[in-house]
Amino acid sequence: MMPQRQKIEKPRFPFFITQFKGIWKMSLLVKNTVNAPEPMTAPLTKEQIRNFRKKINKCFEELRYHNILCRKNFNCSNSCGHYEISMGYDGDYIFYDGQMEDALRYGANNCFLQHCISDKNKVHVLEIVKRYGSDWDGNNQKSIMIPA
Repeated sequence: MMPQRQKIEKPRFPFFITQFKGIWKMSLLVKNTVNAPEPMTAPLTKEQIRNFRKKINKCFEELRYHNILCRKNFNCSNSCGHYEISMGYDGDYIFYDGQMEDALRYGANNCFLQHCISDKNKVHVLEIVKRYGSDWDGNNQKSIMIPA
């Protein structure tokens, strides 16, 4: 009787490469790693993305009512966005950057808003973003997350 062959798994690389609409993307695999983040949920469908954008637009409309500058797809990153707004504007503002715009375009389940909010407007902002599902606690060091 011949001994059975032992099945040897091929080593897995810590990343995989995919192509989506002509754009190559490298994604890290976090399977079987220590302290791995929770797995992401499935991307939103086109209809869900449309509804999510409408939700963000309504939130921005309410914030503008309280004289808060709101910008969508503003600048390339949050640090560039903060810098550019602060160079020409002294009031309160909220925005999401180009990187967040790309994530929304591909079905992200959350929108992270960057901000600079004074204490006098913080109560209004907290009230508004909580209506849209955010659990932001008013901490200026944290982004405001609006879930889909």
